[in-house]
Amino acid sequence: MQLSWSSRICTVYLAAAFLPMTFAAAAPSSSRNVTVDDTLGSADGSAKVMYSPPDAWKTGQNCTDCEVKTVDKNSALNGTWHEADYNVSKQSSITATLLFEGSAVYAYGMVPHDGSNITSNIYLSFILDDTDVGAFVRTPDGNGTTEYNVLLYSKDGLSSDKHNLTMVVGNPRFGGPQSVALLDYFVFTQSNSSSTSDAMGLSPGLVPTASVLAFSVVIPIIGFLLGA
Repeated sequence: MQLSWSSRICTVYLAAAFLPMTFAAAAPSSSRNVTVDDTLGSADGSAKVMYSPPDAWKTGQNCTDCEVKTVDKNSALNGTWHEADYNVSKQSSITATLLFEGSAVYAYGMVPHDGSNITSNIYLSFILDDTDVGAFVRTPDGNGTTEYNVLLYSKDGLSSDKHNLTMVVGNPRFGGPQSVALLDYFVFTQSNSSSTSDAMGLSPGLVPTASVLAFSVVIPIIGFLLGA
């Protein structure tokens, strides 16, 4: 049994009704993650890690006198990392700070399991917007390996404003233990400034809505059916 042309048009409208859902699913995310390498910074150069004091930090990939000897360069992001060794009798404070604008932040590093000396212990504390927010403590098990991409600290649900996160090696305020730190990279989440029109290569005034797109599909088909 053949459908009348009016029935065919109705069928096409029903099919076109699903187009809005298709285009909605293709809409870009409203946020993005920005990776900040310990040495290279972010890809666009807008974010860098600040080290204090500078001479307390060593670039691991170029280091000949670092405490940790088991790091595989190919396992580090971009083949780079920073090492700091804290000793309460020598330093007052060793820090790495990231300034960022976003709603979440994550710090990643390496955990060595050398165990050959006490400096292989890891004692890190974190300060977010001048407030103590947590610590990362790890004692090596002595198996001689190194863990990579270890999440040292994370925080989400922040206001989408400017923030600062500082990683403190050891804990000088409390006479903390000796500690090593292997910092690889930070990641922060920020709102995506790219609009849907930018993503589609269209000017803002020419962004087609899903209903307009559906209608533009229906009209040619109706013409075909009427002529059939």
